[in-house]
Parts: sequence; structure tokens; C-alpha cells
Amino acid sequence: DNGYPDLDAAAETAAVLCDNIYRRTRYASGLPTGGVKIDLPANGVLSLIKPLNIQKGVYAPTEVLHGDFQVLRPGSGFKKAQAAISRDDFVGKFILTASRRLSPEEEVSVPTLAEWYIIPPEIKRICEHAKLTTDTTQPMRNFLLRGPAGTGKTEGAKAIASALHLPYRCITCSANTEVFDLLGQILPDVDGKRTRLQRQYPSFQEIQLDPSGAYQKLTGNYDEEISAEDTYQKLIDTIFDEMHSYYKEHTSGQNFQYVDTPLVEAIRYGYILEIQEPTVIANPGVLVGLNSLLDRCNSVYLPNGETIHRHPDTTIVITTNNDYAGCKQMNQSVISRMNLVIDLDEPDEDTQVERAMAVTGCKDAKTVRLMTRIVKSMAVYCRENLITDGCCGMRELISWVQSYMVCGDI
Repeated sequence: DNGYPDLDAAAETAAVLCDNIYRRTRYASGLPTGGVKIDLPANGVLSLIKPLNIQKGVYAPTEVLHGDFQVLRPGSGFKKAQAAISRDDFVGKFILTASRRLSPEEEVSVPTLAEWYIIPPEIKRICEHAKLTTDTTQPMRNFLLRGPAGTGKTEGAKAIASALHLPYRCITCSANTEVFDLLGQILPDVDGKRTRLQRQYPSFQEIQLDPSGAYQKLTGNYDEEISAEDTYQKLIDTIFDEMHSYYKEHTSGQNFQYVDTPLVEAIRYGYILEIQEPTVIANPGVLVGLNSLLDRCNSVYLPNGETIHRHPDTTIVITTNNDYAGCKQMNQSVISRMNLVIDLDEPDEDTQVERAMAVTGCKDAKTVRLMTRIVKSMAVYCRENLITDGCCGMRELISWVQSYMVCGDI
């Protein structure tokens, strides 16, 4: 009744099947057909089956002959690739404030998506979260993108700015980044001295055409007999005297001015801000200084004494990875203030081929696909053998394809 009434016969059949699989894998290289080749890591450590991949259906069985799977989920395998997201349905379609109009200077800062860019569904999902929560008590404006190099984190941040139609600003962190590098600094006003000396001096053309009028502009006295040469000399003497007088009065003090950072500019005027690689900062507590901007307080105290409040449209996108040398773990208080955390996986083979061909203009799809498989196999080998010095990803593939186009040989 249960499908296998003879348990002994069923056990014998199962043993034969197990032995068959063992022989196909153990002696795969010596079999003319039917061998199942398995690439084992050199260190002997097999990759774990992650629960997330089980939930996503990576290892889902295609058919169930009998019984119930307890771990794997039948019928939950990957669905066919979704249709590509149209640029017409993405660019400028997630504007947060419909009544807002950007100035001409701000319009120039809105990124334009490149023709080769393939819009990831994760990026569109972020835009949907930002748009659909705009009228709620706590709109979603803080996002974290994590992933290996070349997975499109920065391009994704620019794509978000394009979809929201907001100017894009960026801060790249280093090991020595401090809070004041993010919030602004008090610096010597070097340009201030020069600007204070500027006045409406007559131009050389004015002196040549109307020396008397130019002389009056310099001295306040009109002289019909003055020559252009004398007016030139008077201009030089006037500038020299004013400079000498100014610096004589201001030698004892130094003027300072507050300089805005891209972060402060984005907070003040409602732009998209990308904070790149904060995990390389030597002091993980630096980003904690921005917590008041990331939570409901939405304000921060600047070094010049000013308190700025976060613009409702300001969207912060943190892009980082934790897998490379020099990277540290982010402070948990910062992560808890991220409204959405997206882990960007490496693109699949078809996406990598399409992207590499679009970026480089290469038309040899067969060769690009071969190069893509080599790059992916190298990345897997490095990961399985704990080789962390170097990177083998999308950027390296694009550079290799470009070199192939120049040399004609891979």
C-alpha cells in the first residue's frame, strides 16, 4: 500500500543505486559515458548547504517518486529568469516628492543610466520601499548593500538616484576617516584673503579705449591728458598698495571657515548619499556618530555650531563588503538603523556575459562566455582554498575582454 511492500527488496534496490552512484563519481574519469564528475576542494573542506539556499530552492528536487522530503522543498526550484526591467518603467518613476522641482545645477547631478546597465530587481525593490513608505510615520530612507567587488553596489546606488530623480553624492571611507571628515571641518580661509582684495578694477581693454575714464575709476579724479601707459602704471601701484595695506593689518590672525561635506550637503538639500566601504575605517565607532541622522531624531550638530535637520527626501545608501583584507565588522547600532539590508550575489553566467559584452562592445559571445566560466571557476577555486589575496570578479572579466579585443587572444 505504501509503494514498497517488500522492505527487503526495497533495501537491496537502494543499495544497488547507492553503489551505482558511488562508482559513477569515484571512477568518473575512467568511464566512457555516465560519469559524474565532482570537483573537490584541495583543502578537503566541502561547502555547507546554507539554509537560505534551501529556502530559495537552489537544491530543490525536480520530481518526487515516493515519500516526503524533510529538508529539501520539492517544486521550489528556481523559476525562469524574470523579464528584464525596462528603463522606461524605472528611471524617474519613484519620485518621493511630486511637487519638488530641481534647480538646473541639481539636474546635472542626477545620474544617467548607461545603456549597458541591467537593472537588478533588488535595486528596484529598494526604490519601491522608499516610494511606498513616503507617507508613513517612518519612511524607509536608509539602505545597506553588501556584496563582493564587482556585484554592482555603486552602480546600484546611482541607479537608485536615477529612479528617485535626485542628485547623487558620494563619500569614500578610508582607515583614517573620522567623524569630522563626514560632518565637515573648520579649515583656514585661504581664499578669503584673496577675495577681500578684489574690487572693480578697470580692465586692460577699458584702459586702452578710455584711459581717462579708467584713471577716474582708480583714483576718483578725471584727467583728460592721462595716457594709457600711465593708467597701467597707476593700476599696478593701486593693487600693490592695497595688498600691502591689507596684509599689514591682518598678519596677526588667521581666518577660518566651515566646509560642508557631501554628507552634509545631501542631508541639507535632500540628495542621495552613498557611503562607500565604511568597514575599512580603523575605528568602527565612527559611523555611530551619525546615528542621530539615521534614526527618528533626523538631526545632527555640526562643528560650526549649526544643527541641521534631515531633508525628507535624503536617502542614504551604504555599500560595503566584509570579505577583503582590512575590512572590519560594522557597529550593530548602525546596522539596526538600516531599513533594508540587501546582499547582492554575484550575477549568474548569462548576466555576466551580457554585461561584459554591453560594457566592452565585444560581439564574440562564445569567447566571452568561455572567459566568464574561467573567471567564475577561478573565483570558486580561490574561495575554496582560502586564497584571499586578490580579486577575480566582474571588473576583472571586463578588463580581460577588453584585452582580448586588443590582442585577439585570450
